[in-house]
Amino acid sequence: MAVARAQWHREETIVQTLSEDKAAHLIDYVRQLWDNQDEFLKERHPLRRRSTFTLSWEGGGEVSAIPSDPEKIRAFHPTRYIQDESAFMPEGEECLNSVLPTGAFIICISTARAGWFADECDGT
Repeated sequence: MAVARAQWHREETIVQTLSEDKAAHLIDYVRQLWDNQDEFLKERHPLRRRSTFTLSWEGGGEVSAIPSDPEKIRAFHPTRYIQDESAFMPEGEECLNSVLPTGAFIICISTARAGWFADECDGT
């Protein structure tokens, strides 16, 4: 979804995850999605920048991945924010609170684990 929204609607998505390694892995997946699409789509939506942590399109739109740290997300004002493995991110709640003022569309994904994320899901 993040790739399509960036490529077709010029949205900026930030994916925040546990580590730099995981962030690089997620952007590699984004890169594979772009690399394996039909040539006419690549020509219609050329890339402006490819790096370890970001893919951005000529006409606007970007998908970036950053490691867990509430200070890192404060540098961005994304259209969408995706938090990966929220329940396992030690600073996950703080990171989420840092992005709330941006008005971003927020998606938190996680496998089950007790803690702040489980409480949030239960509404407690």
